[in-house]
Amino acid sequence: MALPNKEISNLACIARVIVGPCTGILQDVLKNQITLSDLRKGFRYLLDEGYLITQYANNVYLLIYEFGANYSDFDITLLYFFLISICNIPVVKPESRRFPTSETDRSLSANIERIYLMHRKYRYFQDGSLKDSTFEKEWKRIFQTVKELEEYIGSDTAHQDTMKKIKNSSMDPDVEHVFIAKLGEEIK
Repeated sequence: MALPNKEISNLACIARVIVGPCTGILQDVLKNQITLSDLRKGFRYLLDEGYLITQYANNVYLLIYEFGANYSDFDITLLYFFLISICNIPVVKPESRRFPTSETDRSLSANIERIYLMHRKYRYFQDGSLKDSTFEKEWKRIFQTVKELEEYIGSDTAHQDTMKKIKNSSMDPDVEHVFIAKLGEEIK
C-alpha cells in the first residue's frame, strides 16, 4: 500500500526541523553555557577520570581535539551529553524522563530533554509517515520548545523563523528521504 505523499512530507518536515533548527538551538544553548576551551577541558576531565571509555568517546575526542570541532559540528546526542555532563544542567527527574516530558515543566533542562527525546523518537521511527493531526501536535510542541530556548539565551527568533519557512515550503519528494535519513546519522 502506497503511503500518502502528504504524510511522508509531514515526517520529512519534522525530520528537517530536528536536524536543522532543533540542532541549531541546542548548539546556541551550549555556546551560551560554555566556551569551546572549557568544553574541551571538561571533556578531557571526564575522559581522564574514566567516565568515558567507549569507542564513541574516542571518536568524540578525535572530533574535538584532532579536527578542531566547533559547536556547529555537534549533533543532538553529543550536544545533549555536553549540556548535561559538562555544563551541569540538571537532568530531568528520572521518573519524568519518559517521552513526552511533562508539558508543565518548562525549565531549561526539560526543554533540552524534549528536543533530545524528539530526536530519539524520530530517529527510530518505523511508520514512514505522519498523519496531519499528529504532525500538528508535534509541530506545536517543537515550536514552543525552540521558542522558549531562544528566549532563555536571549537570542533573536532565527530558529523559529526557519521553522516557519520549513513548514510553509513545499517538500521535494525526491529529497524527503534525505532529511529522514539524517536523523539516523550520528558520530560513530
